[in-house]
Amino acid sequence: MSKFFGALQRNFEPAPGRPAPDQSNNTSVVIRPTRLVVIPAAQTTPAELARNQQLFHIAEQVSAFASVSAASRLFVAGCNPGDGASTIAVALALALSQQLGTPTALVDADLQHPGLQNFFPRNDPGAADARTRGRLTRPSGLPRLDLLLNSLGESPAQLAEEAEAALPQYRAAVVDLGVVRLDPSLLKLVKRDDLVLLVARYGQTERHHLLASTRAFVAVNHPATGVIFNAMHNPIPQWVRRIVGIGG
Repeated sequence: MSKFFGALQRNFEPAPGRPAPDQSNNTSVVIRPTRLVVIPAAQTTPAELARNQQLFHIAEQVSAFASVSAASRLFVAGCNPGDGASTIAVALALALSQQLGTPTALVDADLQHPGLQNFFPRNDPGAADARTRGRLTRPSGLPRLDLLLNSLGESPAQLAEEAEAALPQYRAAVVDLGVVRLDPSLLKLVKRDDLVLLVARYGQTERHHLLASTRAFVAVNHPATGVIFNAMHNPIPQWVRRIVGIGG
């Protein structure tokens, strides 16, 4: 994991021989500290992840912000398809709504690979009625948690308009942005005070994909707040890996 952390740090430092950025420019990027959080087992279900101590700590911070502000929004993005960003987003929404009692919206802003509805029952009788009213919200089947889903062929502008209209009704929102380096179209949703998490998968995400994802947020003047390393389970016992010198 150290190579990822080093890459993130180098990404925000001036290259050797180049002058540091002009701090007098009011439009310069304000770099937030990047924290690494390790979440074990990419294949763990969202309900199990919601009870993870580190992930629950993130949800507690979002809930605290929501209690003193009009709303609190957390954006989750992946570096690659399959890194587990959607699973992390669902787990955070479950922790906020079910364990912390915060009315929460879970937004599927991944236009390339939408799939948050697959985590919840599909026999909701109110779903079709909600769509006929021009809104893409529907109940999740759980207390204090609603879904905001995108529809086939929907444009980024349409989804952004739907989200901006719906989110003020909730104390907190968790937004799955998908892989922003491949589709940065919905970065316009991210506001100055929003929290942003990148999800990388240990042993799978390549460094240049992580860098490209962080630069996507820097380009819109909103560096990522933190990075989650979705850990990959290694079937080889740790004592065997230690003897033969295998990492992971």
